[in-house]
Amino acid sequence: MDSILAIDADAAGVSFQLFSVQREGRLERQIKGRLGGLGSCPCLKAHRTNGGLLAHRVYRNDDVGDVAAAFTVVDGWLRDELGVSPLAVGHRIVRGGPDDAQPVLIDDAVMVRLEQFVALAPLRLPHNLAPIRSIRANHPARVQVACFDTAFHLSLTGSDGLSDDDEFAIARHTLALLLNGPLPR
Repeated sequence: MDSILAIDADAAGVSFQLFSVQREGRLERQIKGRLGGLGSCPCLKAHRTNGGLLAHRVYRNDDVGDVAAAFTVVDGWLRDELGVSPLAVGHRIVRGGPDDAQPVLIDDAVMVRLEQFVALAPLRLPHNLAPIRSIRANHPARVQVACFDTAFHLSLTGSDGLSDDDEFAIARHTLALLLNGPLPR
C-alpha cells in the first residue's frame, strides 16, 4: 500500500497520521497517533481510523528524552510492527522564509535555509526539524516535504468546503507535490 506519513513535531512530542493513497490521489486516513509527554511520562498512543487501539505504551524519560528519540520510536514502531514504509513524509514547519509559501521537497539547500530561521522560532522549529534529520540519516532515499504554516493555513478548507485537520492538510500537500511536481515560485 502506498502511504504518506504526516508529522507535526513540537517540544512535547510527535503527532503523526498515516494515510493510504487511493485511486485518483484520494487520501484515506489509516492511523492517528502521538508520542507525547516528553519530559514527564512519554507515551505512545495510536488508533486506527475506526477508533480501534493499536498502541498504548509508556516509556522511561531516559529512553525517550527528546523529539528525535520520540520520532525514532514512532518510526521503529511503524516499520517493525506494522510493516509501514511510507512513500513520502510531510512535515509541518512553523516558519520558513519569504519564499516558503508553498510546500517544497526537502533537500540540502532547504535544510540550510530552514536552519537559518531557528532563531525566529526557537521554541518550535528545532523540534520540527528533528524528524527530518532522523529520516535523512536513516532513510536517505525517502521523499520528504516541508509544509509551512503559511502554506497550509491558507488551505485548511479543502475543495469540498470542509475544514481539514492539520495532518490531513500536510498529507494533501505532500501528495499534490508528488503527483504534480514543485509549484512555481
